[in-house]
Amino acid sequence: MKFLTGARFNWASPETDPALQRFMREQFRPVLARLGWTPHRGESARVRSLRSDVIKLLALEAADPEVLARAAQLGRAWVGTDGRVHPEAVDPDLRSVAVRAAARAGGKADYETMELRLNGSDDATVRRALAAGLGSFLQPELAERARALTLSPTLRLWDRFAILFPQAYTPELREGFRDWLVAHQEQLAGLMAEEDKQVIAELVTGCSTEEAGRVNTDFAPLARSAAGLPFQLRKAEERVRICGAAREVQAPSMESYLARQRPPVRQPSAPR
Repeated sequence: MKFLTGARFNWASPETDPALQRFMREQFRPVLARLGWTPHRGESARVRSLRSDVIKLLALEAADPEVLARAAQLGRAWVGTDGRVHPEAVDPDLRSVAVRAAARAGGKADYETMELRLNGSDDATVRRALAAGLGSFLQPELAERARALTLSPTLRLWDRFAILFPQAYTPELREGFRDWLVAHQEQLAGLMAEEDKQVIAELVTGCSTEEAGRVNTDFAPLARSAAGLPFQLRKAEERVRICGAAREVQAPSMESYLARQRPPVRQPSAPR
Protein backbone atom coordinates (compact mmCIF):
# COMPACT_ATOMS: atom_id res chain seq x y z
CA MET A 1 0.00 0.00 0.00
CA LYS A 2 2.82 2.39 0.84
CA PHE A 3 4.49 1.60 -2.48
CA LEU A 4 1.32 2.23 -4.49
CA THR A 5 0.56 5.46 -2.63
CA GLY A 6 4.10 6.67 -3.30
CA ALA A 7 3.89 5.61 -6.95
CA ARG A 8 0.71 7.62 -7.37
CA PHE A 9 2.17 10.68 -5.68
CA ASN A 10 5.55 10.63 -7.42
CA TRP A 11 5.21 8.79 -10.74
CA ALA A 12 1.63 9.04 -11.96
CA SER A 13 0.46 11.62 -14.48
CA PRO A 14 -3.10 12.75 -15.21
CA GLU A 15 -3.09 10.22 -18.06
CA THR A 16 -1.90 7.23 -15.98
CA ASP A 17 -3.64 8.04 -12.70
CA PRO A 18 -7.04 6.48 -13.60
CA ALA A 19 -5.39 3.18 -14.55
CA LEU A 20 -3.32 3.17 -11.36
CA GLN A 21 -6.39 3.89 -9.25
CA ARG A 22 -8.23 1.03 -10.99
CA PHE A 23 -5.30 -1.28 -10.23
CA MET A 24 -5.46 -0.26 -6.55
CA ARG A 25 -9.18 -1.03 -6.44
CA GLU A 26 -8.64 -4.43 -8.06
CA GLN A 27 -5.96 -5.35 -5.54
CA PHE A 28 -7.55 -4.12 -2.33
CA ARG A 29 -11.33 -4.38 -2.62
CA PRO A 30 -11.00 -8.15 -2.04
CA VAL A 31 -8.88 -7.40 1.05
CA LEU A 32 -11.57 -5.16 2.48
CA ALA A 33 -14.19 -7.79 1.65
CA ARG A 34 -12.26 -10.25 3.84
CA LEU A 35 -11.64 -7.79 6.68
CA GLY A 36 -15.09 -6.20 6.79
CA TRP A 37 -15.80 -2.76 8.18
CA THR A 38 -16.19 -3.66 11.85
CA PRO A 39 -13.77 -5.37 14.25
CA HIS A 40 -14.28 -9.02 15.10
CA ARG A 41 -13.93 -10.46 18.57
CA GLY A 42 -10.35 -11.37 19.33
CA GLU A 43 -8.77 -9.81 16.25
CA SER A 44 -5.33 -8.30 16.69
CA ALA A 45 -4.36 -4.65 16.72
CA ARG A 46 -2.44 -5.34 13.52
CA VAL A 47 -5.62 -6.41 11.72
CA ARG A 48 -7.49 -3.35 13.00
CA SER A 49 -4.70 -1.14 11.69
CA LEU A 50 -4.75 -2.95 8.35
CA ARG A 51 -8.50 -2.33 7.99
CA SER A 52 -7.98 1.40 8.51
CA ASP A 53 -5.12 1.49 6.00
CA VAL A 54 -7.07 -0.42 3.34
CA ILE A 55 -10.10 1.85 3.68
CA LYS A 56 -7.81 4.87 3.51
CA LEU A 57 -6.16 3.60 0.34
CA LEU A 58 -9.45 2.79 -1.37
CA ALA A 59 -11.31 5.92 -0.31
CA LEU A 60 -8.62 8.59 -0.58
CA GLU A 61 -6.15 7.23 -3.15
CA ALA A 62 -8.03 4.78 -5.36
CA ALA A 63 -11.19 6.89 -5.74
CA ASP A 64 -13.44 3.95 -4.95
CA PRO A 65 -16.88 5.60 -4.91
CA GLU A 66 -18.58 2.99 -2.74
CA VAL A 67 -15.87 2.89 -0.09
CA LEU A 68 -15.52 6.68 -0.08
CA ALA A 69 -19.28 7.13 0.35
CA ARG A 70 -19.49 4.70 3.27
CA ALA A 71 -16.41 6.11 5.02
CA ALA A 72 -17.72 9.65 4.51
CA GLN A 73 -21.06 8.67 6.02
CA LEU A 74 -19.26 7.42 9.13
CA GLY A 75 -17.18 10.59 9.28
CA ARG A 76 -20.21 12.87 9.06
CA ALA A 77 -21.95 10.87 11.78
CA TRP A 78 -18.93 11.21 14.06
CA VAL A 79 -18.54 14.94 13.46
CA GLY A 80 -22.28 15.39 14.05
CA THR A 81 -24.72 18.09 13.08
CA ASP A 82 -26.25 18.72 16.48
CA GLY A 83 -23.44 20.74 18.01
CA ARG A 84 -21.19 18.00 19.37
CA VAL A 85 -18.90 15.17 18.28
CA HIS A 86 -20.35 11.65 18.53
CA PRO A 87 -17.49 9.33 19.59
CA GLU A 88 -19.71 6.24 19.37
CA ALA A 89 -20.52 6.72 15.68
CA VAL A 90 -17.31 5.19 14.32
CA ASP A 91 -14.66 2.80 15.59
CA PRO A 92 -11.65 4.78 16.93
CA ASP A 93 -9.34 3.02 14.47
CA LEU A 94 -11.37 4.42 11.56
CA ARG A 95 -11.95 7.89 12.98
CA SER A 96 -9.24 9.76 11.11
CA VAL A 97 -9.86 8.17 7.70
CA ALA A 98 -13.63 8.58 8.12
CA VAL A 99 -13.32 12.30 8.82
CA ARG A 100 -10.92 12.74 5.91
CA ALA A 101 -13.35 10.86 3.66
CA ALA A 102 -16.17 13.14 4.82
CA ALA A 103 -14.02 16.08 3.78
CA ARG A 104 -13.12 14.52 0.43
CA ALA A 105 -16.80 13.91 -0.36
CA GLY A 106 -18.08 17.09 1.29
CA GLY A 107 -18.30 20.82 0.78
CA LYS A 108 -18.49 24.15 2.52
CA ALA A 109 -21.06 23.12 5.13
CA ASP A 110 -18.95 20.12 6.14
CA TYR A 111 -15.86 22.29 6.37
CA GLU A 112 -17.58 24.79 8.63
CA THR A 113 -18.91 22.03 10.87
CA MET A 114 -15.43 20.55 11.27
CA GLU A 115 -13.90 23.93 12.03
CA LEU A 116 -16.62 24.63 14.59
CA ARG A 117 -15.99 21.28 16.30
CA LEU A 118 -12.23 21.89 16.27
CA ASN A 119 -12.66 25.24 17.98
CA GLY A 120 -14.95 23.69 20.59
CA SER A 121 -12.86 20.66 21.59
CA ASP A 122 -9.99 20.30 24.06
CA ASP A 123 -9.44 16.60 23.32
CA ALA A 124 -6.12 16.27 21.46
CA THR A 125 -7.14 13.13 19.52
CA VAL A 126 -10.45 14.67 18.48
CA ARG A 127 -8.73 17.86 17.39
CA ARG A 128 -6.13 15.93 15.39
CA ALA A 129 -8.82 14.02 13.46
CA LEU A 130 -10.78 17.19 12.74
CA ALA A 131 -7.66 19.08 11.66
CA ALA A 132 -6.70 16.28 9.26
CA GLY A 133 -10.22 16.49 7.87
CA LEU A 134 -9.89 20.22 7.30
CA GLY A 135 -6.67 19.58 5.38
CA SER A 136 -8.36 17.04 3.10
CA PHE A 137 -10.91 19.14 1.19
CA LEU A 138 -10.05 19.27 -2.50
CA GLN A 139 -12.05 22.37 -3.48
CA PRO A 140 -9.47 25.15 -4.04
CA GLU A 141 -11.31 27.71 -1.93
CA LEU A 142 -11.64 25.31 1.02
CA ALA A 143 -8.04 24.13 0.69
CA GLU A 144 -6.92 27.76 0.79
CA ARG A 145 -9.15 28.42 3.79
CA ALA A 146 -7.60 25.49 5.66
CA ARG A 147 -4.10 26.75 4.91
CA ALA A 148 -5.02 30.20 6.18
CA LEU A 149 -6.32 28.64 9.39
CA THR A 150 -2.85 27.24 10.14
CA LEU A 151 -1.57 30.80 10.47
CA SER A 152 -3.91 31.52 13.36
CA PRO A 153 -1.83 32.11 16.52
CA THR A 154 -4.49 30.31 18.58
CA LEU A 155 -4.16 27.01 16.73
CA ARG A 156 -2.16 24.32 18.49
CA LEU A 157 1.14 23.23 16.94
CA TRP A 158 0.23 19.66 15.98
CA ASP A 159 -3.22 20.69 14.77
CA ARG A 160 -1.37 23.00 12.40
CA PHE A 161 0.72 20.14 11.03
CA ALA A 162 -2.33 17.83 10.90
CA ILE A 163 -3.84 20.25 8.38
CA LEU A 164 -0.66 20.85 6.39
CA PHE A 165 0.60 17.28 5.89
CA PRO A 166 -2.51 16.00 4.06
CA GLN A 167 -2.25 18.97 1.72
CA ALA A 168 1.46 18.47 1.10
CA TYR A 169 1.01 14.78 0.26
CA THR A 170 -2.24 14.83 -1.72
CA PRO A 171 -1.52 14.85 -5.48
CA GLU A 172 -4.48 17.12 -6.25
CA LEU A 173 -3.33 19.72 -3.70
CA ARG A 174 0.47 19.64 -3.71
CA GLU A 175 1.09 22.32 -6.35
CA GLY A 176 -1.14 24.90 -4.69
CA PHE A 177 0.21 23.92 -1.30
CA ARG A 178 3.84 24.34 -2.34
CA ASP A 179 3.15 27.83 -3.72
CA TRP A 180 1.44 28.72 -0.44
CA LEU A 181 4.31 27.32 1.64
CA VAL A 182 6.86 29.36 -0.28
CA ALA A 183 4.78 32.52 0.16
CA HIS A 184 4.04 32.00 3.87
CA GLN A 185 7.14 30.20 5.17
CA GLU A 186 8.31 33.04 7.39
CA GLN A 187 4.86 33.65 8.83
CA LEU A 188 4.44 29.95 9.56
CA ALA A 189 7.89 29.62 11.12
CA GLY A 190 7.24 32.68 13.25
CA LEU A 191 4.46 30.81 15.05
CA MET A 192 6.77 28.00 16.20
CA ALA A 193 9.57 27.37 18.64
CA GLU A 194 12.95 26.85 17.00
CA GLU A 195 12.97 23.08 17.48
CA ASP A 196 9.52 22.74 15.91
CA LYS A 197 10.47 24.63 12.76
CA GLN A 198 12.52 21.61 11.61
CA VAL A 199 9.28 19.79 10.75
CA ILE A 200 8.43 22.39 8.08
CA ALA A 201 11.18 20.92 5.89
CA GLU A 202 9.22 17.66 5.74
CA LEU A 203 6.44 19.55 3.96
CA VAL A 204 8.78 20.33 1.04
CA THR A 205 7.90 17.87 -1.73
CA GLY A 206 8.78 17.37 -5.37
CA CYS A 207 10.11 14.74 -7.72
CA SER A 208 12.38 16.26 -10.35
CA THR A 209 15.81 17.79 -10.80
CA GLU A 210 14.15 21.12 -11.55
CA GLU A 211 12.17 21.10 -8.30
CA ALA A 212 15.25 20.05 -6.35
CA GLY A 213 17.15 22.99 -7.79
CA ARG A 214 14.53 25.41 -6.48
CA VAL A 215 14.54 24.23 -2.85
CA ASN A 216 17.45 26.36 -1.65
CA THR A 217 16.24 29.47 -3.45
CA ASP A 218 12.57 29.15 -2.62
CA PHE A 219 13.14 28.38 1.05
CA ALA A 220 16.10 30.64 1.79
CA PRO A 221 14.05 32.72 4.29
CA LEU A 222 13.03 29.55 6.13
CA ALA A 223 16.65 28.38 6.28
CA ARG A 224 17.59 31.58 8.12
CA SER A 225 14.90 31.14 10.76
CA ALA A 226 16.48 28.28 12.75
CA ALA A 227 19.96 26.83 13.12
CA GLY A 228 19.12 23.30 11.98
CA LEU A 229 16.97 24.20 8.99
CA PRO A 230 19.70 24.55 6.36
CA PHE A 231 20.64 20.91 7.02
CA GLN A 232 16.98 19.78 6.93
CA LEU A 233 16.42 21.62 3.66
CA ARG A 234 19.52 20.04 2.12
CA LYS A 235 18.00 16.67 3.01
CA ALA A 236 14.72 17.77 1.38
CA GLU A 237 16.61 18.80 -1.75
CA GLU A 238 18.36 15.43 -1.90
CA ARG A 239 15.06 13.61 -1.38
CA VAL A 240 13.46 15.49 -4.27
CA ARG A 241 16.46 14.92 -6.53
CA ILE A 242 16.59 11.16 -5.83
CA CYS A 243 12.85 10.92 -6.41
CA GLY A 244 13.29 12.60 -9.79
CA ALA A 245 15.99 10.14 -10.80
CA ALA A 246 13.78 7.21 -9.80
CA ARG A 247 10.81 8.70 -11.61
CA GLU A 248 12.69 8.87 -14.92
CA VAL A 249 13.06 5.09 -14.79
CA GLN A 250 9.95 3.97 -12.95
CA ALA A 251 7.23 6.16 -14.45
CA PRO A 252 7.59 4.73 -18.00
CA SER A 253 7.84 1.22 -16.55
CA MET A 254 4.66 1.74 -14.52
CA GLU A 255 2.84 3.20 -17.50
CA SER A 256 3.81 0.21 -19.63
CA TYR A 257 2.67 -2.24 -16.96
CA LEU A 258 -0.69 -0.53 -16.44
CA ALA A 259 -1.30 -0.42 -20.19
CA ARG A 260 -1.06 -4.22 -20.29
CA GLN A 261 -3.66 -4.72 -17.55
CA ARG A 262 -7.15 -5.55 -18.74
CA PRO A 263 -10.03 -3.82 -16.95
CA PRO A 264 -11.80 -6.30 -14.67
CA VAL A 265 -15.09 -7.78 -15.76
CA ARG A 266 -16.52 -7.46 -12.27
CA GLN A 267 -15.23 -6.16 -8.95
CA PRO A 268 -16.44 -7.60 -5.63
CA SER A 269 -19.03 -5.54 -3.82
CA ALA A 270 -17.93 -3.76 -0.68
CA PRO A 271 -18.93 -5.66 2.48
CA ARG A 272 -21.89 -4.57 4.52
